[in-house]
Amino acid sequence: MHTFYQHNIERLAQQLQKSQARYELLSWSRLVVFLAFVGLTFWVISIGYESEGIMLGAVLLVLFMYLIKIHTDVAEKREYLQNLQQVNQVEVEALAGNMQQLDEGREFVDAAHPYSFDLDLFGPASVFQYLNRSSTLPGKRLLARWLQQPPLESAEIRLRQQAVVELGQKTEWCLHVQATARGKMEEMEEVNALRQWLEEPIFYHQHLLYRILMWLMPALLLATLLASGLGVLPLRVAGLLFLAQLGIVGLRLGHTNRQQVQVGKKSQLLGKYAAILQAIEGEDFTSQRMQQLQQQLQARGKTASEAITRLGSISYYLDQRMNALMGVLLNGTLLWDLQCVYRLEKWKAQWADQLPGWLEVIAQTDAYIGLGRLHFNHPDFCLPQVQEGDFVMQAGELGHPLIPAAERVNNDIGMKAGELLIITGANMAGKSTFLRTVGVNLLLAMLGAPVCAQQYRFAPIAMITSVRASDSLAEHESYFYAELKRLKRIIEQLKQGPAFVIVDEMLRGTNSRDKQTGSRKFIEQLIRLGGTGLIATHDLSLGKLAEVYPNKVRNKCFEVSIEGEQLFFDYKLRDGISQNLNATFLMQQMGIM
Repeated sequence: MHTFYQHNIERLAQQLQKSQARYELLSWSRLVVFLAFVGLTFWVISIGYESEGIMLGAVLLVLFMYLIKIHTDVAEKREYLQNLQQVNQVEVEALAGNMQQLDEGREFVDAAHPYSFDLDLFGPASVFQYLNRSSTLPGKRLLARWLQQPPLESAEIRLRQQAVVELGQKTEWCLHVQATARGKMEEMEEVNALRQWLEEPIFYHQHLLYRILMWLMPALLLATLLASGLGVLPLRVAGLLFLAQLGIVGLRLGHTNRQQVQVGKKSQLLGKYAAILQAIEGEDFTSQRMQQLQQQLQARGKTASEAITRLGSISYYLDQRMNALMGVLLNGTLLWDLQCVYRLEKWKAQWADQLPGWLEVIAQTDAYIGLGRLHFNHPDFCLPQVQEGDFVMQAGELGHPLIPAAERVNNDIGMKAGELLIITGANMAGKSTFLRTVGVNLLLAMLGAPVCAQQYRFAPIAMITSVRASDSLAEHESYFYAELKRLKRIIEQLKQGPAFVIVDEMLRGTNSRDKQTGSRKFIEQLIRLGGTGLIATHDLSLGKLAEVYPNKVRNKCFEVSIEGEQLFFDYKLRDGISQNLNATFLMQQMGIM
């Protein structure tokens, strides 16, 4: 995959070189034509060829305006190529393990979530950062929500898988969408302002007088100016009409300012959304999910991108009032505020019910692009087989997706509903990493994404974990009490329905006797509630539960070997209870004892 992106970067570098040369040529051409327009026109007129000079000036002015348009188009093309090159460069670096340019999703870190904090879903070097390729805020937030609340319906997961596979195959198209939308991420306030604007009542469509004034007053002003030019009316009549229009605008100033806050300065954002929608509208999709999203963009004889482009144009026109001089001139002659707000309301009346759906299409496509990129970048990952009914998980060569392939040690695991695996092992032997490996891949599978395994079969299930707990000075809460609350939450979850439980070294905050008794009682409670999951522990006595509950509990372990002054870890999951310990050895090696 590295070769694919590197080839793109080299090809784009050549295109950028040509684009830059054309950009500079057009810049000089504009300057030459402008100087010719000023100099030649003045010179021709000054030597007595007034008509010829005016005609020459008109031709040069048209040529100058044409060059401005071409120059603007070339500048936009150059920016797009730069964005596309940067998007490819991000992928090269991500494949090399450098994810610094990808959003970490720090704002979604939630220690109280059932599993996201324990599985490192958000923050530096997180699952979110690994998956996220979002270009829009709605897409970014939706991906985070998917990670926090994955679907539990097998049919929905299969639909997502189809979309992920298709977008993985359409990587060039996805890169195009990212490059088109690349830039400063919008703020949540901007998106919320648009949503609030949709809820605002319509005014001008319900007041005929204002609609008449919008056309009558500018027409009267034009007529009086013509009459003044002909000497029929004094110019002060036009001045009075100018002031009258400013007065009418002033009557609705509060309402207009509210519209400005909600819709003003949104032309760039709306332009970005329109470009994404246009890309979706123009693509030929085969997966059912992407076709469903695409079908939502056709309504009332127009495409969503056309409607959003129109809204962006109105927003741009409304912004012109923010220039004090332009605001006075436009409102005094054209009732500009009323004209713009009227057009906003007209747009709202036609499209308000469609806009939330269009934003959802953008968000879903944006989020799916990240999952599709995972599928493309890692052809060695497999697409899980999704089953109906009770939970089952059968994985071959399962590894943690964030660990580089050269360093990753994979393991097999098979589980069914109502089964608990008690995992023992020495310090640093790989227990905690394995717990996160199982949890992260199960989550990816429920998202419809590929998983880091050679084969993977599962049925979806809710998940809850207790891997790390922390005390809280603000809430006057000890580490031990925080852990007890977490364990209680697991029990409450199981009382509501099936869940996959992951617990790492429970009851660390108490003495060994209490810990042993409490851990055993907790596991027995899980068994009574039909719990399924993984329990990692250093307490080897818990392994005896497999003898008491042979159909409910199995023992697995990670071993470590000590040869001379060296520790050796193979990080391979084995049957049985761990036999080797290393805490004393490590303390001796570090000079602690």
